[in-house]
Amino acid sequence: MDITLVGPGRAGMAVAIAAVAAGHTITGVRGRSTAATESAAAAVGATPLTGESLGSGDLLVIAVRDDQIEPVSRELAPHSSGFSAAVHLSGLAPTTVLSPFAASGLAVGSFHPLQTLPTPEAGAAAIPGAWIGVTAQQPLRDKLHALADSMAAHPFDLPDEAKALYH
Repeated sequence: MDITLVGPGRAGMAVAIAAVAAGHTITGVRGRSTAATESAAAAVGATPLTGESLGSGDLLVIAVRDDQIEPVSRELAPHSSGFSAAVHLSGLAPTTVLSPFAASGLAVGSFHPLQTLPTPEAGAAAIPGAWIGVTAQQPLRDKLHALADSMAAHPFDLPDEAKALYH
């Protein structure tokens, strides 16, 4: 799977590093600062993304703070035509925070590792064997389950309405 990461913090980079270890490609990384973006992109062999460009790929991963998912989605949705799906990594936020991407024709969902991710490297090392909550409709649901399986994690379906109790 070709994945672009928006938000190269602990969670985003942990998932990116684990995805690369599982044979996936991180095609681009976009962050708040040029230095953080370039460093994160170099760590996973990706292109640092600046300006409006998001590139293209199979999956756009939004790994920002919960309160920033919707504003970031509104900002980036007009530039997401090269993707078929967008997900966030929150275990609490509903998939509706990605509605700007859905309005642009992308499938949307969430992919939440039920695991502490204290650093990108420690988090990536902890993902194999961890449980990952998946919120998505078909066919994205199956793709996210396959992504989790490829990382030796255990995916389970997590309906939006159950997230508050789960989290």
